[in-house]
This record gives sequence, C-alpha cells and structure tokens, in this order.
Amino acid sequence: MRTFLGRAISSDFTFDSLKPYLELAQQDYLVKALGAEYWAILESQAQNNEANPILPLVRRALAFYAYHKYLPYSIGLDSDNGLQETESDNTKPLRIGVLEKRQRETIENASNALESVLLELFKNKTTYQAFWATPYGISLKSVWFPTATHLTDVLPLVGGSYRMFVSINRYFVWAEVSKVLPVVGMATLAQIKQAHINNATDEVLVNACRLLKQYIAWAAYEEALLFLNVVQLGNGALRVLSEFDGINNTKAPDEKLWAEYKRGIQNRTDGAYNDLIGFLSKNVTTFSDFTNQTAYKPERGRLPDNSKYKSIFRMK
Repeated sequence: MRTFLGRAISSDFTFDSLKPYLELAQQDYLVKALGAEYWAILESQAQNNEANPILPLVRRALAFYAYHKYLPYSIGLDSDNGLQETESDNTKPLRIGVLEKRQRETIENASNALESVLLELFKNKTTYQAFWATPYGISLKSVWFPTATHLTDVLPLVGGSYRMFVSINRYFVWAEVSKVLPVVGMATLAQIKQAHINNATDEVLVNACRLLKQYIAWAAYEEALLFLNVVQLGNGALRVLSEFDGINNTKAPDEKLWAEYKRGIQNRTDGAYNDLIGFLSKNVTTFSDFTNQTAYKPERGRLPDNSKYKSIFRMK
C-alpha cells in the first residue's frame, strides 16, 4: 500500500486498519470492471507470485480505491456520546475542506489507474488471452464503448475520465434501443454492430460504425446530463453540484445558462443524427435494408424505385 500511497500511509499505520476497505474496493470497483472470473485468476497469480505485467496496475487502482473508501472513517471516534474528534497539543482535527480535497484527488487517482488497467488489456490482447476468454471479456467485444478512452474518441468532453464514463455507461443501451433502432432498423443496426465486432476495415463500414457510435454517445450524454450535474433534494427542488473554497456545495441552477447548455448538447445530438442518416442514405448499396426505413432520405435527383407498383394511375 505504501508503494502507491506514499506519505498518505504513516509508518505506524497498520494494515489491519485498511483491510476491510480493500475488500470493499475490490467488490465495488475492480471486480465490476474486470469480471469475477478474471479477478479470481489475478488473485491466484498474486498469491503465487506469478509474473503478470498487469498486476502492478491493478494493485495501484486497488490501493487508491481502498484509501478512498477508508478516508471518511479516518477521523473521528465512535463513543457512547456519538462521533467525536480528538486533538492534542501537537495535533488538531483535520478541516473538512482538506479532507474533501484529499477524497477528490484519491478517487481521481483511483479511476485513472483503473482506466490504465483496461487500456492495457485492450492494447495487448495476445498477452491477456485469459481475460478475453472469460464471459465478461467476450461480452466487452460487442459493446460500443468499453473504456473512457474509447468514448472520448467520439465524445471529447469526457476527457478520458473513467468516472464520467461509468456515469454515462448506463444510458448507452437506452440510446441504442430508443434512439437508433427506430430510425435505422434492426437489420442495419445488426449489420453495423457486426462490423464493429469484427473490426471491419472496409471504409464504408468503418465510417458507419464511427457515426453510429457518435450518435449513441451524444444521445446518451443528453439523457444523462440532468443526472450528471444536478441533484434532487428531499423536497423535490433541483440543485446544481458546485464547489466553493474547496468545499462541496449546492446552489440553485441558473435557468438561462442551464437551458442554453442543454440546447447546445441537443444540437450536437441532432447533428450526429443527421450525419448518420445522411451517410446511410448515400450508401444504400451497402445498407440496402435502410431504404425500408422512414428516416431514409434519397439523394436529390435520384428517381424513386417504383418497381413494386404494378398499376399505372394519374391524378388530375
């Protein structure tokens, strides 16, 4: 733990104090990100001192996540009179602002460390075949955004943040089912997804994957936006999350700025939609099933296909 946390762990600090929080961090973050099967493999390798280049990265993520879990309980003592703080002539209780700053930095370091673990798995798939053979590893091959870095490629404002990625992650399936499927159709969606899974190199399929992921990302972010930036109080009122002098705080949202920002995101989502539909409409030779969708926009100057009509009629 001292290898990764340095001076945060004093010389007289005992491992037993942190052990319960290591177990919490393991279950709440690492197992969810890597899958139970691969975590069992890593545990076995660590216990047997087997060589695995990813183990130091995993240990760093686990150390910071465990410290993050521990910090709220690091000050104060439980007694018959409730939670109390102690101080001596040489020490005094830590200021809440300082504690919150350390919590923020700790969770940021932890999430960055976990993102580096995931990127290592993706960059060196042959080295980590054991991971990609697990049920969880196999499932990752079919998702649009397996890491924050993948999401940042089409949604730059994520900035590679694993924390933000996790917050938006739950909305990707919603965006695919509610936004994409009704306009492109099941067959076209399946065709593009298969190209994504197979890492297709055909230029048309590569661009279709990019535009579809771009639309899913912006639609998911637009839906998640309210919940990312605003909390709802017990009385139903909304408050924007903010900071003041290093202390977490809330304030009433500026309705004008909030509405303007939401419109900006909606415009980006609409733009991504138009880019996708325009591209599919221009490449119907590859995506022939898309012509059956109401979103299909034939190119100007191209006559419609009337071959399915068997009768001739005229209008006065």
